[in-house]
Amino acid sequence: MASFTVSASLPTIRQVGSHMVKRSPLNPRFFVTSRLLQTQARPAEECPVAKAVDNAAGEVKKTAEDVKGKTESVAGQVIEKTKEVAGKVGEAVQDIGEKAKQTVQDAWGSAKDATQNAKETAADKAEDTKESLKETAETVKRSMNTKKEF
Repeated sequence: MASFTVSASLPTIRQVGSHMVKRSPLNPRFFVTSRLLQTQARPAEECPVAKAVDNAAGEVKKTAEDVKGKTESVAGQVIEKTKEVAGKVGEAVQDIGEKAKQTVQDAWGSAKDATQNAKETAADKAEDTKESLKETAETVKRSMNTKKEF
């Protein structure tokens, strides 16, 4: 950026004409030109700042790659653990289902056995009662026949 100094531009102004400077120093048609300074830049290989920036960029890139690798590794481990836990949960649920099924089957079997036993007991009691009634009826019949004979 070029800087404007009065002492550097005065010789140029004198050439344009002193009457312009004296009459209107803020005349919008008055332009000051200055010579551009040329600078010589060093090649990037010789510049220590450029080297430092390149080194820092390389370190940042390496660190980013390390972080990416570690993140991928951790993500892979998390996925494997999740699959492992999901498999164990599935097995546990299956075991619980098997146990529940077995418990229901055992309860059903016990209920059937109890019903069968009650049925058999009731049938036996009914058979005994039937036989007892037959015997009692025969006894009553005989006693009635014996009373008729007297």
